[in-house]
Amino acid sequence: MGKRVLVYGTSYCPDQGYADTMLRTWYQCLLKWNPTLHRQYSLVIADSDSHVDFQQALETTNITYFKSDSDCLFSAPLHDDVDVNIVSFYSNIGRINGNDPSRGQDGSGRAMMEGITLAIENNCDWVVHVETDLFTKGDRWIEKLLLMMRQGQAQFAAPRSRLHGFLETALYAAYVPFLREIDFVNQYNWEASENKIGPGKYPENHFERILRNAWIRITIYGDRNDLNTIASEDLAQQEYGYVTHVSPAVFRDALGVGATLAQGTAFAAPQVPFRLECRDGEYQSAITGLRDLVSCRGPRE
Repeated sequence: MGKRVLVYGTSYCPDQGYADTMLRTWYQCLLKWNPTLHRQYSLVIADSDSHVDFQQALETTNITYFKSDSDCLFSAPLHDDVDVNIVSFYSNIGRINGNDPSRGQDGSGRAMMEGITLAIENNCDWVVHVETDLFTKGDRWIEKLLLMMRQGQAQFAAPRSRLHGFLETALYAAYVPFLREIDFVNQYNWEASENKIGPGKYPENHFERILRNAWIRITIYGDRNDLNTIASEDLAQQEYGYVTHVSPAVFRDALGVGATLAQGTAFAAPQVPFRLECRDGEYQSAITGLRDLVSCRGPRE
């Protein structure tokens, strides 16, 4: 693989209808706001054994599909000349259930570690995670975010959830040599029993444990819809930059994205306040330009 940036989404689609709504709109949103996506970046979906027609869901036949014979992290061939590389685990192991400590494994953490593993193995410079139930908007936001991180020597950047207060793993960007240097995947250790269950032991908690203060907050208005309180009309607000854990209906209706993009009709890119924020409170807007962010650089411990 020759491209230096890997953009990936973690995915599990319970049925074709979900894939045709959620996965399709996620893909359309990425393309709409990042029109050079295919030219600049390698796009990967790290899937947990969804039994769906990905070509139908993504409305493209230019994909590759690799199915692992294992439920562990794996190597997979990635191709620059396709729209989407889809890699899938052998089975879906579920996800952490905080309400019942006897149930659940870290399926989402496993999928996130797979994306990082592929970025490391393919010698990428940057990896960007956009969870497949996360809605984003902002003109060329991936390019602008990575440019800011390069200028400021930031090694890991993510929003902080306003609802829960922790680092938002559904949307982050990272410098791959940094992740390799600190052995991030092995430090995360998704298979360890202490990573599987219980309050304070979610993927977000493990990210913060490993990174400590070596991450920069992306200041962007948005949050998780875990309480099911965010409606389509909320996403139409100009300042709303992202939301995750939305229902397929909200995802489909958000800004009329599904219908609008299917018709090929352009709509204006909002001026989303998308910034990196230093620990000393300084920041720089991705819309208006760049500032030296060297003081934000996290320690390598």
